[in-house]
Amino acid sequence: MLAVVWPGAADPPIRTEVIVLRSQDELMVFVRDPHVPPVTGGLRSERPPFPASLLFAGSDSRAMTVLVHELAHDLSEWFLPIQPLWYSEGVATFLETLRYDRPNIRAQIGEPAWGRYVDSAGSHGLSAPDLLGARSLPPGEKLTEFENRSWLLVHYLINKRPEAFVRLQNDLLSLKSPIQAWATAMPDLPPSKLDDVLDQYRSGRYATHSQRVHVPAPAIAVRAMTDAEAHAVRAQMFETGAAPGVAPDSAAAQKEIGEALEADPFNVEALALRFFWFPPVGRPRDRASLAERAVSAHPDEWLAWLMVAADTADERAKRTALARGLRLAPTQAALLTELARLNAKTGQWEEALLFATKATQFGERRWTALALRMEALAHLGKCREAGDLAGALQTLAPPAVADAVARAWNALRLSCVEAAEHAGPSSETTRAGGP
Repeated sequence: MLAVVWPGAADPPIRTEVIVLRSQDELMVFVRDPHVPPVTGGLRSERPPFPASLLFAGSDSRAMTVLVHELAHDLSEWFLPIQPLWYSEGVATFLETLRYDRPNIRAQIGEPAWGRYVDSAGSHGLSAPDLLGARSLPPGEKLTEFENRSWLLVHYLINKRPEAFVRLQNDLLSLKSPIQAWATAMPDLPPSKLDDVLDQYRSGRYATHSQRVHVPAPAIAVRAMTDAEAHAVRAQMFETGAAPGVAPDSAAAQKEIGEALEADPFNVEALALRFFWFPPVGRPRDRASLAERAVSAHPDEWLAWLMVAADTADERAKRTALARGLRLAPTQAALLTELARLNAKTGQWEEALLFATKATQFGERRWTALALRMEALAHLGKCREAGDLAGALQTLAPPAVADAVARAWNALRLSCVEAAEHAGPSSETTRAGGP
């Protein structure tokens, strides 16, 4: 993917955790897809503060498609952290078409899967303006329709409007609103005309791209998991791996955590799962003991130090614990975000900006860090940057996040102007507002 789509780019310093089960029957224990037959071939599961995991089963074409799709999301979000949903799904579905012929060291991309080709017509009711303006993914079968239409749009842009597509991405990277970025990159193609263009393109021939790419064979290390590790992973799957619309099996998750701690009372993942997800109600001392047990047995684990930081109200102790964790895991978004939040709370806005900015570069849950970055920019009098970021978040973030950002930015507008005036003429005061 890097060689074909992002040529010349260095490997991102991110890792993707994948949990692979050996059969669809095993997958359904955790996913509990209500459809008959099941339609879920795999999914991305996440819940703070743990990194996301990809969950799928077997190695059939459906499972491999899920894996490639989610890996593509990881890469595209590394290069473009804030992106419209149509772009996110369109790039991921386009990269599903990547095929690698290892004996001939040749990669090919762009050949559409039959399902994408057949189902990408606009006759189902998803208009181009609705596609471009979507703020959340639709449920059920509508999601497939959204993905297919997004695939067709990205396929068209890559093959027919590559220069305009690059301009569009650069404008999105500079935090222009998607509507403004589209109008600048393609002034001759307003959204009202896009459906006709896409349907015409769909009826024509698709261009594919092929190139020589040498991918070294990977080095693989194998070790057996302990019983405690296996139970902790099962707990994560029960709590986060349910199919869309299906409630997590929290009782099963808690049972697995209990079995993990019975097998190993100091297993850091199991201790963290209980600490963050199922803390003892009304017994703060019991919760504190979980953090103490974790850090005493695993002072080399960032999760243990995050638990210590979350358990203390003392600012200095919290800062020390987060710093210890960050030395162990310098790209861990949860630690960076908490340090940004702590510095914002204490009014140390330069430090808050530093940690919030770094947190947005890693991990999949960027919205809190981005909102903190906007707040820090405003307090530092960098009004244009703060306004641009506030506008982008109000346009692209999930509705609840967008509403919170709108309220925060409205409260910060005046203070941002005052901070800029106090800082002197070098500060950015040309525009103090987002949308």
